[in-house]
Amino acid sequence: MNNLKKALQEIKDKRIYLVLISMFLLFSYAVFFFAEEEMIIKLTEEAGFFESLTAIGFLGASIVFFMSFLKKRKQYVFLILAVILFFGFGEEISWGQRIFGWGTPETLKEVNVQGETNIHNLAIFNGIDFENNRKTGFAKYFSMNVMYKLFCLGFGVILPFLVMFGKMFDGIINKFKIPVPSLAIGLGFILNWVVFYLLVPLFPEIIRHPLVEVQECCSAFVFFMLSLPFLKLAGNISMEE
Repeated sequence: MNNLKKALQEIKDKRIYLVLISMFLLFSYAVFFFAEEEMIIKLTEEAGFFESLTAIGFLGASIVFFMSFLKKRKQYVFLILAVILFFGFGEEISWGQRIFGWGTPETLKEVNVQGETNIHNLAIFNGIDFENNRKTGFAKYFSMNVMYKLFCLGFGVILPFLVMFGKMFDGIINKFKIPVPSLAIGLGFILNWVVFYLLVPLFPEIIRHPLVEVQECCSAFVFFMLSLPFLKLAGNISMEE
């Protein structure tokens, strides 16, 4: 019962983050109901509006985690998170390829589904093969997209849930100085996925990729929101206020 009260109190304390996440999801997914199909596709194309917002979200979260690391240098997990999210930022903009206009080396182009300078679109990591077919079986779960979702679920939801409702991992958390995010904010990942999967059956196949792009954008925004409280509490292993 005490843990439940603690969870409800955390939701109350983090309500501003939940409101911002909910508003961002609302306005992002509203595009599919109020914009024409041509406009939706344009907004979600490569290097388009939503992909640019995704990159900004990852970069913002990376900077915040790095600043948190500078405030408490013994918590190297902050630095690891900053590097991971900077990698996500770089991947979203193909490491500046579209900005600076350089070509993709032939050796990389041959194994990259989109012919770009990035890793997540390599044939082994992309969720779609060269014939534009979605991967199935084990290959599907080895895709970068699935691994990213597992990362979000593990760090943003499962970790804070175990810390809040169980004590068996306290020793590991303290030993490795692992920063534990807010479960209330982390649930934004779940809300985003629920909305996405509810909308998929409502739209034709041509809208599937735009939906994925918006889902990724919202996920990056949740990560940015998840990072912000750490600036204030950079020396703590929990998000209690």
